[in-house]
Amino acid sequence: MKLFSSFILSVLLCACASVAENPAQVERVERPAVGEIAEAAIGESMVEKYVAVGQLGFLLSNPLTGKFNTLGIKSTAKIDAQRFVLAGTNEKEKVYRGAGTYCITDILLGCTTQGSPTIRVPKDKNKPTVLVHAFSKAPLAFRPPAEDTIVITTGGQPSIKKEILFNGRVGSSAKFLYREYKDDFARPAFSQELQYDLSQGAEIGFQELRIKILDTTNTGVTYTVISHFNWPS
Repeated sequence: MKLFSSFILSVLLCACASVAENPAQVERVERPAVGEIAEAAIGESMVEKYVAVGQLGFLLSNPLTGKFNTLGIKSTAKIDAQRFVLAGTNEKEKVYRGAGTYCITDILLGCTTQGSPTIRVPKDKNKPTVLVHAFSKAPLAFRPPAEDTIVITTGGQPSIKKEILFNGRVGSSAKFLYREYKDDFARPAFSQELQYDLSQGAEIGFQELRIKILDTTNTGVTYTVISHFNWPS
């Protein structure tokens, strides 16, 4: 099935869009800048630093459904939440390839899981995005962001993210949550609760990170970063 899906994708790209040059890219983010005065509410990220390795595309956060009508035979497609990578483009449309699966449901076979979904996004906003299955198309009530971003892909150099969240105050102490993500950043690979007694000093630290707490309330914190986490090796 994957071989067949790859063949269909190749046919589509040859027919409607040139193959996109979409090499792996590395994105490095460090915020806030050292010395910048910043604020965060309870539950918000105060500091984050990450290296993300991926390709241009978009992240589908919620499942999508579409309907096929092939020679009078009706079926429903459901695309799971997943990453989509730009696979081809021309002056009329973009073609994206999903990293997950999709399901085709009909009255004869029920739900059959298919390989990576291929969607075509017209640049004309009056035309619908479509899911392509074999030689049929199912309109989707969805348009990805106009600008492609780097979506994390597996393989090659690993991606890693570190962040600190403000978790409130208790008396003279402030509480924080450290979270560390790897690969697709979908869920923390490691987390640790932290608590510091600010009556002992306004500077707090975890690993290489150093933060000066300027003010805390029951709803937020004002702070500045003295030094960041090291970049992952």
